Amino acid sequence: MLRNSRIASLTATIALIVSQLTPAAYGGWGCGWGGGVGCYAPCYEMVETTVYVPRTFTETRRIQAVEYRHETREETVNVHRCIPEVKTYTREYTVMVPRLATKTVTYHVKVPVFRTIEQEYTVLVPHREERTAERVVCRPVVTEVERPYTALVPHQEQRQGERVVCRPVVNEVERHYTVLVPHQEVRQGHRTVCKYVPETVTRHVCRDAGHWATVNYANPCNPCCTWSHCVWVPNIVHEEVPYTVMRPQVSTVPYEYTVTVCRPETRVARVPVTSYVHERVPYEYTVTVCRPETRVARVPVTSYVHERVPYTYTIVVCRPETRTRPVRVCDYVTEERTREVHYTVCEPQTRTATYDVCEYRTVVEPRTRTYTVCIPYTVEKEVPVTVCRLVPEKRMVPRPVYVHHGCGPVAAAEHAH
Repeated sequence: MLRNSRIASLTATIALIVSQLTPAAYGGWGCGWGGGVGCYAPCYEMVETTVYVPRTFTETRRIQAVEYRHETREETVNVHRCIPEVKTYTREYTVMVPRLATKTVTYHVKVPVFRTIEQEYTVLVPHREERTAERVVCRPVVTEVERPYTALVPHQEQRQGERVVCRPVVNEVERHYTVLVPHQEVRQGHRTVCKYVPETVTRHVCRDAGHWATVNYANPCNPCCTWSHCVWVPNIVHEEVPYTVMRPQVSTVPYEYTVTVCRPETRVARVPVTSYVHERVPYEYTVTVCRPETRVARVPVTSYVHERVPYTYTIVVCRPETRTRPVRVCDYVTEERTREVHYTVCEPQTRTATYDVCEYRTVVEPRTRTYTVCIPYTVEKEVPVTVCRLVPEKRMVPRPVYVHHGCGPVAAAEHAH
């Protein structure tokens, strides 16, 4: 709004200056312009004039507005509640009963069958050949020499001793052992049953309790031109709203069941126990004792003399030779055989059993709840409205004054606007 007022003021000032500087208002400028006499030099002086400036004002006007009031009402709603009921049902089930059966099956075996074939093979046949060569041999020369030596001569002696032997002794003793004997017992236990109980709780909700309001607007440049616009005025209200939920309630119910309990039982058995008794028994044994004796022996001493001696030797040379031989080959022939096989067959058998089922029955109960509604109504109220009007204002503006060269100042004619 302030920017618009500045622009309007600047536009009015420029228009006033242009109107004061129009050549037609003075009969011509300068030298010989518009039939004037002589040449004029322009100069300016400040004069007071009236301009219209737009101003903003706030006025109070009466309008029709819509407001809401809260009203409490009641209504009846249906609430569902679950009631547990225990029912007994009978069902049939199938069990597989094993039965021993015998059947004849056919199977295949591989039976070996032998046959004889001729097979060629190559062997290396040895042949003896005699060859002659020379070799260096050591010829022994034997000389007898007497040498003393000590010999251990064995002698046998009888000796006596004692040894410890274990003699087994068998005795029967009584021993206690414990066995577990199965017995069936009926016991009582408790199991947990869950049922749902209705409960009323509240929750925090936010509700918009606003209203529609009419706002009037005016044209800043034309105060007579006004219009109105309907806008929503929000009003957030926090409320506690009750509602019903089904809470699970767990309870413990007693029941009976059968269990198999193994009780320990002590029994007595006679067991043969073997114990060993250590005894010392005398016995005789023979030992061999070696006694040293010095003896003289004539020992042949051999010395060797090297000589070159011709000799004939035989070598074995192997020559390849092809031969044939019979070979037994084993072939496997498939043979079909039969045998009896014992197997177990499971036959289905139908049986009947009873069981308890906890079912829930739904019951509808009417209940009354309270709720709040908003009712609109029209009221007349005073609201502030901003309007724009043109206000006259005195301002100083420059005005041109023309001076004739050599003739003194000549004032230009005023131009009426």
